[in-house]
Amino acid sequence: MHVFKHWKDYKDPNGNIRDGIFRNFVGKVGNKFQMDLEVVPVRKACPEMLKRATRQKRYRPKKEYFDPHPHLVRITSPVPSMTDDQWNELVESWKGPKKYGISQINKANRAQVKFHQTTRARSYPMHCGNLGDKYKDKEPTAVDLFKECHYSKKKKCYTNVVMDAIVSQLSKTTN
Repeated sequence: MHVFKHWKDYKDPNGNIRDGIFRNFVGKVGNKFQMDLEVVPVRKACPEMLKRATRQKRYRPKKEYFDPHPHLVRITSPVPSMTDDQWNELVESWKGPKKYGISQINKANRAQVKFHQTTRARSYPMHCGNLGDKYKDKEPTAVDLFKECHYSKKKKCYTNVVMDAIVSQLSKTTN
C-alpha cells in the first residue's frame, strides 16, 4: 500500500478515505478477521486502524533510517513495500524545515522525561485497573501505584530517578 506523507492525502475532496485504499486495507484485514463491510461500526473502526497502520509505516523507517543520520539517507528505498520515488518523497518531507524543527523539539521534550512509564501501550488508569488480584485485600496507595507503573520488567529494577522518588515519598509517609 502506498505510504503518503500526510494522512489527509488518503482522503478524497469530500473528506472520506479513497474507496480503493479503503477496500484494499479492509481486504487485507478481512483476510485475518471475518467482518461485514457494510456494518457501521466496521466502517468507523477501519479508518482508525488504517490511520494508525500508515502512521507506523512512516514512523518506523524514519526512526531507523533518517533520525540517526539525516545527512546520510539512502536514495533507494530500504522498505520493500515502498518504491524509490515514494521513499525519496518521504525523505524530502522529513528534511523540510517545519517537520525537522518539530522533530527536534519532540526529541528535546522526550529527553526531559524523568519518570518513564513501563505500562507499555496502556495508560496509567488502564494499567492500574488491570492489576487484578494483586491488591484485592487492600486498596493500593499512591506509592504502590507509582511503583507498579515505573518498574521495568525488562531490566528488573527501577531507574535511579524513580528509586529516589520512591524513597523520598516513603520517608515522608513514615515521618
